[in-house]
Amino acid sequence: GGDDAKDSDADPATGCVAETTLGVGHRVDLTLDMGLVSPPNKLGDYVWQDDNKNGVQDDGEPGVPNVPVKLSTGQTTTTGPDGKYSFD
Repeated sequence: GGDDAKDSDADPATGCVAETTLGVGHRVDLTLDMGLVSPPNKLGDYVWQDDNKNGVQDDGEPGVPNVPVKLSTGQTTTTGPDGKYSFD
């Protein structure tokens, strides 16, 4: 939009704004405005078989497929063939 009190001058596709150089003695440019949007978060990891039972994921310990994983919010998923899972 055109309301500098409410919109961002950043390109919505790239999040970039035009380059701006402040002159000597000018540390503030109140004509610039931009809103930043956090990228979507993901939560996930890996379910593995702890062959040596040390509680640490060591090289070579295989992922466990088809394990149900549930968040406290009720959202569920299942590990993939490699033991990995992700919540978007």
